[in-house]
Amino acid sequence: MGMSVRPRIAVDQPGYVIRETVLEVADSATLLNLLQHLDRPCAVPGEAVIGLTVSDIDAVIAACAQAGGEVKTPATEVPEHKP
Repeated sequence: MGMSVRPRIAVDQPGYVIRETVLEVADSATLLNLLQHLDRPCAVPGEAVIGLTVSDIDAVIAACAQAGGEVKTPATEVPEHKP
């Protein structure tokens, strides 16, 4: 599919144990993240995981809540993803 593997990431924090593979689409800024949670069951149908790089995560969470969204898992900083 023309993708290349970028970093493989392991996070081992209480309540957030993951293994992640980041794929880059044909030397572009488009990334596909494959994420496996090792400390909880598989996602239920309809669950979505969204990854964002923002300057003010608290403001983004507040805006999402104001629009009717709900945060099920607190925001987690993943330094390996910083540009």
